[in-house]
Amino acid sequence: MDLKAEVNNGTTLYQCTACGQLWQKSMAWNWGGQDYLFKIPETSTSEWLNEQFMSPAEMLIYSAQMTDYFKKNQFIDSKTRCRKEGCDGMAVEQNVLCRNHFVESLQQVGLLPKKPTGKLFEPYSM
Repeated sequence: MDLKAEVNNGTTLYQCTACGQLWQKSMAWNWGGQDYLFKIPETSTSEWLNEQFMSPAEMLIYSAQMTDYFKKNQFIDSKTRCRKEGCDGMAVEQNVLCRNHFVESLQQVGLLPKKPTGKLFEPYSM
């Protein structure tokens, strides 16, 4: 493996010397801070330095936390529109925002985890 690039959080871009496949190294804190590699799609080093790919471990953690939250909380649409400018959705009962904007507001103040950052790639989608 050839080291191609690294960013300040320790995320690293590698390329296989035999086949040219690109790999990204990330750290999974939920697995004891272990580093791991995952295949990524073809990209240039400059594009990768600008935006890395989303970590599968971060996606897994986010998905588990949000699934748990939605199991414990039901959102029923009210008969009023969401007050977020430009939104045509219906506000949830006992709130002025639709489900998506309500969740975003909780994420902004740190009451729910924020979506992982980075580019999505196949087979992952959110």
